[in-house]
Amino acid sequence: MATAVQGTAHCFVDVYFEIRDGKARAAKPPEAFRGGEGEGCGVARAFGSIDGVPAAFEERYDFGPSMESSLALTRWDKDRLAGSCRARFTFAPRFDPHRTLNAWEQSCAGPDCDALRQKALALVEAVEKDPLTAQKQAHEIALAEAERLNSGRLVRRVETEIEAAPQGMENPRDPASYTDQNPLTLLLLHAGKLYRTSMGHFTIGWRVFGDWSVKLVPVVAGEGEQASFAIGMSRGKLLRFQVE
Repeated sequence: MATAVQGTAHCFVDVYFEIRDGKARAAKPPEAFRGGEGEGCGVARAFGSIDGVPAAFEERYDFGPSMESSLALTRWDKDRLAGSCRARFTFAPRFDPHRTLNAWEQSCAGPDCDALRQKALALVEAVEKDPLTAQKQAHEIALAEAERLNSGRLVRRVETEIEAAPQGMENPRDPASYTDQNPLTLLLLHAGKLYRTSMGHFTIGWRVFGDWSVKLVPVVAGEGEQASFAIGMSRGKLLRFQVE
């Protein structure tokens, strides 16, 4: 195999060949390596051996919102690579309020930044479990807190924002469908100040990353600080292992 890796997405350009009678001849790629356009992007490929038998390996471990990775194996059978299998690994998400894959742009000024970052972390954890339930609960909490403060004006603001919350996502229950370009909007009431919160996975071009973007904008200008946080999400504890 002659190979090159191109671009920031680490896409492979491969040419497969075999040597017969002292000449290089085109060969089919290992079965587990085949696929549609872009199949060679973001993977690690290598040749090695298992118990002395030559084999080809492909490890898929991207940095997107999927909590899965896989290892494909194709062994050498007589005169060709055949007999592929794939192992899939599913992980629990691991969150971090400070550590992220990339150095995303963030901003916050004021005494409430640490507290707001922790609130952003809690919202991300809830949205990753179930976006629609997290949105509903966030709105209920904001409304209950406004009522506890006995502020009719604040209650009306919360109710108005709930009615105006965007709807109609194509896959509303899939947390991976929310990005910084197409975020989930929910409310946060902190220290008597109401924030409109937009959250989704960071993107660069067509690439979607696991890290979350959380932007907080005061519903009323001047009542609270505008903030933008990056919350890290990576693979944590192994939940499931499956061989296909």
